Amino acid sequence: MADPNADPKNVIPPAGGESNPDLLDDPDPTPKKTYTHEEHKALVERAVRARFKNFVPKADYEQATTRAAELEDASMGLQSENQKLKATLAERDKIELRAKIGTEMGLPESLRKYIQGADEAAMKAAAETLRKDLGIRQDKGQPVPKGQTPSPENENEFMNGFLMDMVHGDRSR
Repeated sequence: MADPNADPKNVIPPAGGESNPDLLDDPDPTPKKTYTHEEHKALVERAVRARFKNFVPKADYEQATTRAAELEDASMGLQSENQKLKATLAERDKIELRAKIGTEMGLPESLRKYIQGADEAAMKAAAETLRKDLGIRQDKGQPVPKGQTPSPENENEFMNGFLMDMVHGDRSR
C-alpha cells in the first residue's frame, strides 16, 4: 500500500484507485501499489527511453538530411559533367574520323569540315560525293592535282574517266 513516510502531496493514486466503486468487485484481491512522484517520474523516464532508444535526435536528423541534400547536389553536378565529357569525347571522335576519311579520300584539310554523317559509312559517302563534286581525283589513295596525269598503273582508269567526261560534257580536266 502507501508508504507511511511518503509525503501525501507526492503520492499518485493507483490507476483505477481504491476509491473507484466499479472495482469493488475486482477478482484480483491483491492490493494496488501506490507510487511517489519520484518513483512515477523514474518509471516514465525509463519507459520513454526504452520506447525511443532507436530514434535519432532532431538535430542529428536535420544534419543527416542536409548532408543527403548536399550529396544529391554533388551527384547531379557529376552527372552533368559526365554528360558534357561524353559529348566532348563523341565530338572529338567525329573530328578524328573526318580527318581519317578526308585523308583516305584525298580531300584537303580545309574541306574536311564539310564531311557530315551519323556513322563512318555515311561520312565516307559524303566525302566521296564532295571529292567528285570538286573534281579531286585520286591515284593510290592520294589526290592528283589538276593538270597532272596519274601514274601509269592507273592510266587506263584515268583515260576511261577522261573520255566519259568528254562524252558527257565535263571538259574541265
